[in-house]
Amino acid sequence: MDWQSKSILVIDDERNMCELIASIFSKHGAEVHCSQTGEEGLRLFYNHRPDLILLDYRMPDMNGLEVLRVIRQMSDLPVMMVTVVEDHDTMVRLFQTGADEYLSKPFNTEELLARAWAVFRRTKAVSQMEKTVLYDDDYLYFDLGARLVKVEGKPVKLTATEFSLLSYLVSRAGYSCAFEQIITNVWGHNFHNSVDNVHVFVWQLRQKIELDPKQPIYIISERGVGYRFVSQKQT
Repeated sequence: MDWQSKSILVIDDERNMCELIASIFSKHGAEVHCSQTGEEGLRLFYNHRPDLILLDYRMPDMNGLEVLRVIRQMSDLPVMMVTVVEDHDTMVRLFQTGADEYLSKPFNTEELLARAWAVFRRTKAVSQMEKTVLYDDDYLYFDLGARLVKVEGKPVKLTATEFSLLSYLVSRAGYSCAFEQIITNVWGHNFHNSVDNVHVFVWQLRQKIELDPKQPIYIISERGVGYRFVSQKQT
């Protein structure tokens, strides 16, 4: 894992946690900026445009969900939640708002570095995939090379993870993609509740690309197996 030339922003109201995370990444060559409030974190985000944001949820001024929502209005850069969230509904909202990864406190150094690096791998994986992946059926348009998704001619904004997931499913159109295959090709490593996360991100994609998310025609569930992208092109 080469963190040289990478810029990381840590937003956490605990000074000791900020210093700990900063020291871990600094030792591996990354440039690290720290903030103990959501408002200051957003200011640093505007000024430095980091490669990765590590964001706490429980903060006194703006919680992590509010900060994440503002970031997602302007950028799809990777955001990893490093926090304690015991409420499953809150976890789902964080992913729905655009979180790319989650790591629970307390954590060990190796897992923090591995999960953070996996976020970069996901982002790079899209650019390294075959650039000819193109889909167009007059309702849904997808161009991997241009990183462009349109629904009824209007651009649709996807997070890095949503785009990577759609890229993989479209590249395997017509074939069943098992949960293990999806996790390996999109996330790049196994982690707790990973299948649940796949379900959440598929749900998000359906909200953005399906005509009726409750009766999807593109991303079809393969009960107990995974998902399959079904082409709607007229033959």
